[in-house]
Amino acid sequence: MFKRSQNKSTGKAQVINGNDQTEGSTGPSAANQQQNVNEQYHQELTKLELGNKNYPFSCEFPRWLLAGPSAAQQQQNVSEQYHQGLTKLELENRLLKAQLMQKDMMDEINGLKMKVAKMEQQQKEDDLVGQIQELKDEQKKCSDKYEALEKELARKYVCIGKLGQLLTRIDKIEDQINGPKEISQGTSSSSMPVEEQISEDTNSTNPSGMQIDLETMDGKIITLINVQPSTTIRTIKANIERVKNILINDQRLIFDEYTLSEDRTLADYNIGNGDKIYLFQHQCGC
Repeated sequence: MFKRSQNKSTGKAQVINGNDQTEGSTGPSAANQQQNVNEQYHQELTKLELGNKNYPFSCEFPRWLLAGPSAAQQQQNVSEQYHQGLTKLELENRLLKAQLMQKDMMDEINGLKMKVAKMEQQQKEDDLVGQIQELKDEQKKCSDKYEALEKELARKYVCIGKLGQLLTRIDKIEDQINGPKEISQGTSSSSMPVEEQISEDTNSTNPSGMQIDLETMDGKIITLINVQPSTTIRTIKANIERVKNILINDQRLIFDEYTLSEDRTLADYNIGNGDKIYLFQHQCGC
């Protein structure tokens, strides 16, 4: 049976077991008290379950069952929750840092990819520029060779023309040495070694022009009068075609060792009054 006693020094009520505690003794230990309380609690529950109405329930219900967790337990729970919160926050911070690092790494990788792509594009452009420059150099070499061949061919044509003139003069000298010859009937002037000179007025409507000579490979002279410095080479060739019946594509005009281009003018080649242009005829229409 429990008895309620009051500690005079502290003024607090105590529940003691009359069988175990006597005056002047230290009382049971905390473990024994807890065990006794547990036993009493189970006994009370058993009696309530049995429905013993005559049982005088005069004992207080254990306060430790109603008071909830102790302050130490509450402090421990708060500490655990705090540490759990810190751990969760730390994990979230680590996760955020990892995500930021991953984003930075992806940005760096994308930047490197763009740099590599630009370098490859630049390399391709440099290669193309190098190839274009090589083609230009090759074209220039070919142009130089072609120009050299043109000059060489023009020199040869000039030499051939001068050779024709020399042969004509030799024939004339031989004729003078051999004496005059009587021209029989039925003999044309073309069969005789006489220099042929033909004057053609290609622009008689403008008498203020200048005069140029065209010399063929056989030494014949075609005189063009009243031509202008702005007259194109193609116009000259057209007049030659009209007079001598030589197609424009078969004509080759050379002045000062240069082949005259059809789209240029006499002034472009500094051809003036009294200058001589050599006329050569292609054997093919090229």
